Amino acid sequence: MDAGYPETALETLDAPIPATKRIPCARIRAHSLLEMGQVDAAKAVLDKSSARSVASGVLDMHLRILIMLGFEDKATELIKEAQRRGMNNRIASGHFSISLIGNLMNDLALFHREQTTLPHGDHEGYLAAHYVHAASAVVRRHCEQPVAPAQDTQQLIPRRVVQYWNDPKPPQSVTDIMHSWSSLPGIEYQRFNTQSARSFLRRTFGADYERAFKRANNIAEGADFFRLCYLRHYGGVYADADDRLYGQLDALLPAEAGMICFREPFGTIANNVIAAVPEHPAIVLASEMAAEALLSRDNDNTWGKTGPGLLTRAVASYLVRTTDTSLPTIQRVAIYPNYMLYRQVQVHIQLPHKKTKRHWNATTTTGVDMAPFFTASSSAPSE
Repeated sequence: MDAGYPETALETLDAPIPATKRIPCARIRAHSLLEMGQVDAAKAVLDKSSARSVASGVLDMHLRILIMLGFEDKATELIKEAQRRGMNNRIASGHFSISLIGNLMNDLALFHREQTTLPHGDHEGYLAAHYVHAASAVVRRHCEQPVAPAQDTQQLIPRRVVQYWNDPKPPQSVTDIMHSWSSLPGIEYQRFNTQSARSFLRRTFGADYERAFKRANNIAEGADFFRLCYLRHYGGVYADADDRLYGQLDALLPAEAGMICFREPFGTIANNVIAAVPEHPAIVLASEMAAEALLSRDNDNTWGKTGPGLLTRAVASYLVRTTDTSLPTIQRVAIYPNYMLYRQVQVHIQLPHKKTKRHWNATTTTGVDMAPFFTASSSAPSE
């Protein structure tokens, strides 16, 4: 499945499975279905499997599906059951509400509460811009629609690749992976570090954008912000330093849209590989939203403030505003399932630096404990 063929994984799982393997197989089956966008089928696999009561990976997946589908009451009950029985250390810990899943639960709870206070009318654009839950629903709906044919076959996105590493000289293990991109024939390649990124932002966007970059809580927030700004100005392809290209770059640059991104299994948009034309409106919006969050010292976590959560909200907000099917190709957004990326890129390679305190994920970021919002009785519908 890591190679990008979830259908083949499902076919393999149709064979007889030993009882001792049923828990991991349930998880793989559900994950494969999620990759293919079959959320209800994935939920059905976990609903009929008792695996979620004993296996943390399956429990987390079941919880993410409930949150994605908006079943706040059911998710709350699953959280309470896990905390009561100590089934999952991450959920049972006192830090759950500032974890990624905890933040998504907070997002869903606040979405439901605001939804009930809004006057009658169409508020989809506003909600998508402010809540990941609303935004991911827009993204899923967009992915279900057939991709409109390109008005011509000319490749719109520049053959330009940019990457980021905070230090001027990355570790050799990182340089080796970056070489899979920098060695491509016929492309323009640039690698930025903290100082060169600051200089670019100051020179291109002014003092406020440089200040926003300096206010990042960790390296990842700065890298997230930089990639959006670079693509906004120059266009091209951004790829994370731990993603190795082993396939074809052109497979990531189809002609039917001016922005290409990839949908994660739970409906959000990944930001490790993004491609766009210069000044694509969705990228412009994302960079503006990220700058505002950084300048205001938003205490959301990195994922939501500058990462995939932010990108999902920005792209969804743009999609809500541009439903016209006659939109010029250069302004369109194509969102492909992550497994299409896996067929060309080996993502999130485990590298030695990730186990050290220098890795961004080792940094404690700020967050608001919203546990009272979702552990109290909820009036949100469970279905």
